[in-house]
Amino acid sequence: MITPIVPSFSDDLLEAFFASMERSQPGSVASVIVGDNGLSPAFRAAWPQACYVPVPADPFIGAQAINRCVAAAPAYADLLLLNDDMHVESPAWLERIESVLATLSPLVGIVNVTCPPTTAPVASVAIAQTAVAFLGGAIPRRVWNSVGSWDERYTGYGFEDTDYCFRLWHAGYAIGLTAAVAIPHTGSVGYIRRHGSWDAVRQLCDRSFEAFYTKWAIPMPTPRHIESFDAAPHMRRHACACPVDPQ
Repeated sequence: MITPIVPSFSDDLLEAFFASMERSQPGSVASVIVGDNGLSPAFRAAWPQACYVPVPADPFIGAQAINRCVAAAPAYADLLLLNDDMHVESPAWLERIESVLATLSPLVGIVNVTCPPTTAPVASVAIAQTAVAFLGGAIPRRVWNSVGSWDERYTGYGFEDTDYCFRLWHAGYAIGLTAAVAIPHTGSVGYIRRHGSWDAVRQLCDRSFEAFYTKWAIPMPTPRHIESFDAAPHMRRHACACPVDPQ
């Protein structure tokens, strides 16, 4: 069993996402947990089959929303992290992801379904060599229980998934990529709506940027940019040179 998790405050974005889920696999919305930070009563009444978990909206902290939704999910369920500005294109989308997880190597800690390898067979899982975003990230429950929840010190925008990549590598897990299902992401639409402009979102990026580089004691690049962090130096805790604990 897999539980999709979608934080949202935008009726129209989530409406379109839910509709694409149902077209792909009727009944799949019933498995979704929504981190509700501003949806209307009318929306919840229109889609009563989803589970709605209230999460703070002012300020909205993505990691906190994910953690609260995971706490509300069945204890045995695998997890699928999604944004509301996504769109399901593959038929039987949840069944496909469940099939991938059912045959997943125990050494793979997460499978990303929005950054598929271009040369690997559709049903296969390739290993990422760098950190990836977790939009459409499927996490086996045993891995979540082992590595722990998302770090809520990332109160801005971004880097909580890069941080989790580091923690997975420290714990000895690899990060997988698959083309078994297509769930494209349209790109930070919800955050831009919430804060009014991309410039405002970039200020939040700076906050999380500083939190990430401070936590991992990595020299900050100038000008600021997101590094394409290599998995190799962090693949095993006993071989890692980072001076901080991955928790």
